[in-house]
Amino acid sequence: MPVHAYIAWAPHDEGLRAALLYAAGDTGVIGWFARERNRSCSAAYFLLEGACRAPDARFRRSAGDDIDGCWLEPAIPPPWEVACPLAPADRRRLARLRAAFAAHWFFRGDDSHDLDEIEAYRSEALPLHALNVRTARFRRFERRRRVWVHASPAIDFETVLCVKDRFPEDRREARVLP
Repeated sequence: MPVHAYIAWAPHDEGLRAALLYAAGDTGVIGWFARERNRSCSAAYFLLEGACRAPDARFRRSAGDDIDGCWLEPAIPPPWEVACPLAPADRRRLARLRAAFAAHWFFRGDDSHDLDEIEAYRSEALPLHALNVRTARFRRFERRRRVWVHASPAIDFETVLCVKDRFPEDRREARVLP
Protein backbone atom coordinates (compact mmCIF):
# COMPACT_ATOMS: atom_id res chain seq x y z
CA MET A 1 0.00 0.00 0.00
CA PRO A 2 1.40 3.44 -0.88
CA VAL A 3 1.67 5.75 2.11
CA HIS A 4 0.62 9.39 1.80
CA ALA A 5 1.25 12.41 4.01
CA TYR A 6 -0.47 15.76 4.33
CA ILE A 7 0.62 18.56 6.67
CA ALA A 8 -1.05 21.95 7.09
CA TRP A 9 0.89 24.24 9.40
CA ALA A 10 0.38 27.88 10.37
CA PRO A 11 3.81 28.72 11.81
CA HIS A 12 2.95 32.29 12.87
CA ASP A 13 -0.52 31.50 14.22
CA GLU A 14 -2.08 28.39 15.72
CA GLY A 15 0.61 25.91 14.64
CA LEU A 16 -0.25 22.45 13.37
CA ARG A 17 -3.65 22.53 11.66
CA ALA A 18 -3.42 18.94 10.44
CA ALA A 19 -0.89 16.14 10.10
CA LEU A 20 -2.22 13.12 8.29
CA LEU A 21 -0.45 9.90 7.42
CA TYR A 22 -2.50 7.24 5.65
CA ALA A 23 -2.46 4.17 3.44
CA ALA A 24 -5.42 3.00 1.38
CA GLY A 25 -6.06 -0.70 0.93
CA ASP A 26 -8.76 -3.02 -0.37
CA THR A 27 -11.01 -2.63 2.67
CA GLY A 28 -10.41 1.01 3.49
CA VAL A 29 -7.97 3.59 4.76
CA ILE A 30 -5.78 3.25 7.86
CA GLY A 31 -3.76 6.09 9.26
CA TRP A 32 -2.83 8.61 11.92
CA PHE A 33 -4.08 12.17 12.35
CA ALA A 34 -2.86 14.98 14.63
CA ARG A 35 -3.74 18.63 15.19
CA GLU A 36 -2.98 21.38 17.67
CA ARG A 37 -5.66 23.25 19.56
CA ASN A 38 -5.13 25.70 22.42
CA ARG A 39 -1.39 24.93 22.63
CA SER A 40 -2.08 21.22 23.06
CA CYS A 41 -1.61 18.49 20.49
CA SER A 42 -4.15 15.72 20.04
CA ALA A 43 -3.55 12.69 17.85
CA ALA A 44 -5.25 9.41 17.01
CA TYR A 45 -5.06 6.40 14.73
CA PHE A 46 -8.03 5.66 12.50
CA LEU A 47 -9.70 3.18 10.19
CA LEU A 48 -12.14 4.29 7.49
CA GLU A 49 -13.97 1.41 5.82
CA GLY A 50 -15.76 2.09 2.57
CA ALA A 51 -15.81 5.14 0.31
CA CYS A 52 -15.27 8.43 2.14
CA ARG A 53 -18.61 10.05 1.41
CA ALA A 54 -20.67 6.87 1.19
CA PRO A 55 -23.54 6.76 3.69
CA ASP A 56 -22.44 3.30 4.83
CA ALA A 57 -18.79 4.29 5.40
CA ARG A 58 -17.64 3.19 8.84
CA PHE A 59 -15.12 5.32 10.74
CA ARG A 60 -13.33 4.28 13.93
CA ARG A 61 -10.42 5.93 15.73
CA SER A 62 -8.28 5.48 18.81
CA ALA A 63 -9.31 7.55 21.81
CA GLY A 64 -5.75 8.89 22.04
CA ASP A 65 -2.36 8.40 20.46
CA ASP A 66 -2.24 4.73 21.50
CA ILE A 67 -2.92 2.23 18.75
CA ASP A 68 -3.55 -0.60 21.23
CA GLY A 69 -5.70 1.44 23.61
CA CYS A 70 -9.39 2.23 23.58
CA TRP A 71 -11.01 3.04 20.22
CA LEU A 72 -14.16 5.03 19.48
CA GLU A 73 -16.86 4.65 16.91
CA PRO A 74 -18.38 8.13 16.59
CA ALA A 75 -22.16 8.03 16.37
CA ILE A 76 -25.27 9.84 17.46
CA PRO A 77 -25.82 9.57 20.43
CA PRO A 78 -22.28 9.77 21.85
CA PRO A 79 -19.47 7.53 20.62
CA TRP A 80 -19.06 4.11 22.12
CA GLU A 81 -15.93 2.20 22.97
CA VAL A 82 -14.73 -0.53 20.59
CA ALA A 83 -11.69 -2.79 20.38
CA CYS A 84 -8.94 -1.84 17.97
CA PRO A 85 -10.21 -3.03 14.57
CA LEU A 86 -6.76 -3.40 12.99
CA ALA A 87 -5.02 -6.72 12.56
CA PRO A 88 -1.83 -7.06 14.66
CA ALA A 89 0.42 -6.82 11.58
CA ASP A 90 -1.36 -3.61 10.49
CA ARG A 91 -1.03 -2.19 14.01
CA ARG A 92 2.71 -2.79 14.07
CA ARG A 93 3.20 -1.39 10.57
CA LEU A 94 1.11 1.71 11.22
CA ALA A 95 2.80 2.37 14.59
CA ARG A 96 6.25 2.14 12.92
CA LEU A 97 5.15 4.42 10.08
CA ARG A 98 3.75 6.98 12.52
CA ALA A 99 6.92 6.96 14.62
CA ALA A 100 9.13 7.48 11.56
CA PHE A 101 6.82 10.17 10.15
CA ALA A 102 6.68 12.08 13.43
CA ALA A 103 10.46 11.89 14.02
CA HIS A 104 11.17 13.01 10.45
CA TRP A 105 8.78 15.97 10.44
CA PHE A 106 8.18 17.20 13.99
CA PHE A 107 9.66 18.11 17.36
CA ARG A 108 8.00 19.09 20.60
CA GLY A 109 8.45 22.65 21.81
CA ASP A 110 9.37 21.48 25.30
CA ASP A 111 11.85 18.75 24.31
CA SER A 112 15.37 19.50 25.60
CA HIS A 113 16.80 17.07 23.00
CA ASP A 114 15.90 19.51 20.22
CA LEU A 115 17.72 22.62 21.45
CA ASP A 116 19.11 23.31 17.95
CA GLU A 117 15.58 23.36 16.53
CA ILE A 118 14.36 25.58 19.36
CA GLU A 119 17.21 28.01 18.72
CA ALA A 120 16.52 27.99 14.97
CA TYR A 121 12.90 28.94 15.69
CA ARG A 122 14.06 31.79 17.89
CA SER A 123 16.43 33.07 15.21
CA GLU A 124 13.57 32.98 12.65
CA ALA A 125 11.24 34.72 15.15
CA LEU A 126 8.82 31.77 14.99
CA PRO A 127 6.73 30.90 18.05
CA LEU A 128 7.12 27.43 19.53
CA HIS A 129 3.99 25.29 19.63
CA ALA A 130 3.17 21.94 21.20
CA LEU A 131 4.28 20.25 17.96
CA ASN A 132 6.62 22.01 15.52
CA VAL A 133 7.90 21.26 12.05
CA ARG A 134 11.64 20.62 11.82
CA THR A 135 13.39 23.54 10.10
CA ALA A 136 15.03 21.19 7.57
CA ARG A 137 11.52 20.39 6.27
CA PHE A 138 10.48 24.00 5.61
CA ARG A 139 11.56 23.75 1.97
CA ARG A 140 9.01 20.96 1.40
CA PHE A 141 6.06 23.29 2.01
CA GLU A 142 4.08 25.51 -0.29
CA ARG A 143 4.58 28.74 1.70
CA ARG A 144 2.78 31.47 -0.24
CA ARG A 145 -0.15 31.56 2.19
CA ARG A 146 -0.61 31.94 5.94
CA VAL A 147 -1.05 28.15 6.26
CA TRP A 148 1.89 26.26 4.77
CA VAL A 149 0.96 22.98 3.11
CA HIS A 150 2.87 19.84 2.17
CA ALA A 151 1.17 16.97 0.37
CA SER A 152 2.59 13.75 -1.00
CA PRO A 153 2.50 13.37 -4.76
CA ALA A 154 -0.72 11.65 -5.89
CA ILE A 155 -2.42 12.25 -2.55
CA ASP A 156 -6.21 11.93 -2.56
CA PHE A 157 -7.54 15.24 -1.22
CA GLU A 158 -11.01 13.72 -0.86
CA THR A 159 -9.51 11.35 1.73
CA VAL A 160 -7.75 14.26 3.47
CA LEU A 161 -11.01 16.23 3.75
CA CYS A 162 -12.98 13.16 4.77
CA VAL A 163 -10.61 12.31 7.64
CA LYS A 164 -10.30 15.93 8.81
CA ASP A 165 -14.10 16.23 8.90
CA ARG A 166 -14.39 13.19 11.15
CA PHE A 167 -12.11 14.48 13.90
CA PRO A 168 -13.69 16.76 16.48
CA GLU A 169 -12.37 20.29 16.88
CA ASP A 170 -12.74 20.08 20.63
CA ARG A 171 -11.62 17.35 23.02
CA ARG A 172 -15.01 17.47 24.75
CA GLU A 173 -16.48 15.99 21.58
CA ALA A 174 -14.10 13.03 21.83
CA ARG A 175 -15.40 11.55 25.05
CA VAL A 176 -15.30 7.86 25.83
CA LEU A 177 -18.14 6.20 27.67
CA PRO A 178 -17.09 4.66 31.01
